[in-house]
This record gives sequence, structure tokens and C-alpha cells, in this order.
Amino acid sequence: MNGTILTTIAVVVVFLIVWVLTVAAVWGAAGARRLPRVERLFWAALALALPLVGALIYVFARLFSFITAAPRTDSSIRTGGTDPQIGAQSVFGPAPRLFPTAGTQPSAPSPAPARAAGYGRLVVAQGPDVGLAINLTVLPLRIGRGEGAHLPLEGDRLVSRQHAEIFERGGALYLRDLNSLHGTRLNGKPVREARLAAGDTIQIGDSIIVAELAG
Repeated sequence: MNGTILTTIAVVVVFLIVWVLTVAAVWGAAGARRLPRVERLFWAALALALPLVGALIYVFARLFSFITAAPRTDSSIRTGGTDPQIGAQSVFGPAPRLFPTAGTQPSAPSPAPARAAGYGRLVVAQGPDVGLAINLTVLPLRIGRGEGAHLPLEGDRLVSRQHAEIFERGGALYLRDLNSLHGTRLNGKPVREARLAAGDTIQIGDSIIVAELAG
């Protein structure tokens, strides 16, 4: 870069010197031949213009060569390492993988609930979801308003998402409240956990569920 600037300055200085000498020579020759003043001015202007035009051409040529020789950004530097997910490359390295790679162990599914047979069923006898019934073939059986409930009481706004459950212990069925907001009643009495018998009524919110258990 510094050598280019020095070379350009040297060439410009040489042009200036040649230009001054040319103008002086033309002016002196015109005066010796006693040319009219207009002709002397013409030759002096011509002598002035020719070196100046040459200097301008040189300067523009140097600028053009400097611009075209400017270093280009390598595409490999701009793009970086190849990432198969985006089909291009990234200067920040491979993009994070959105899906588990081979060898990654998926999380173990939650254990399936124990299955029971011959326990009877639960029937909603009163409330917004009256008539809804479910067989007691899967234990523990959740009652609530959430997606995970086996007996969904979606119409009862006083029912919690996971309100209560029926589970088996020692061959008998039990009712357990799951820390619900409005509590659970068995045969009219609030309970946290109690054994369930045939014909018992479970009150959850505004809904009453009858336990139609097998003998």
C-alpha cells in the first residue's frame, strides 16, 4: 500500500516537471518565432493539457487496479462449518440439533396403571355431567377436570383438574382426595382417604357419583 502511494506521487511529480518544462519550451519557441499572442496561448494551452490528461489517465488507471485487486471475502470464512439441518454453513459452528441423535435414550414412559376386573363401575347421578359412567377396569382411576382424568367432569367448574382417585389396596377399593380445592365427600362426609363400598355416593363439586361395585 505504501509503495503504491509513493509510486503514484513520483509519477505525478515527474508529470508536473515535464509539464512545466513543456510549457516553458513552447512559450519560448513561440516568442522566438514572434507568433501572435493568440497562437502562443493556444500552444501553451495544448502543452498544458496533454501532460495533465496523461496524469489523470494514470491516476484513474491506478485507482481502477486498486479497486479490482481488493481482497474478496472467502465464502468458506463467511459460512463456516457445514450444518446438515440448515443446508448451509454457519460462522458460529454447527447449529444445535433439534432432534435426539442416535444413541440418545428417550425418557422412560410412565408405568401403566394396574388393571382390575370385576370391580363394577362409577355412574354420575347428579350434576352437569349426569349419566356419565366408567367401568372400574383401570386402577388407579382419576376423577377430575383435566386431560389426564379417566372420569372427566368437564362441566363442573368446582372440580379440580386432578380432584380424586379410586385405587386398590389389599383387594378392596379406596377413595382418596388429591388435595383438591373444594374437597371430596363420601356419603356426605368430607374425607381424605376412605374405603369404598357398594352403593356409596361420592360428592365432588356439584356432582354426585354412585359407586356401583360388584359383590
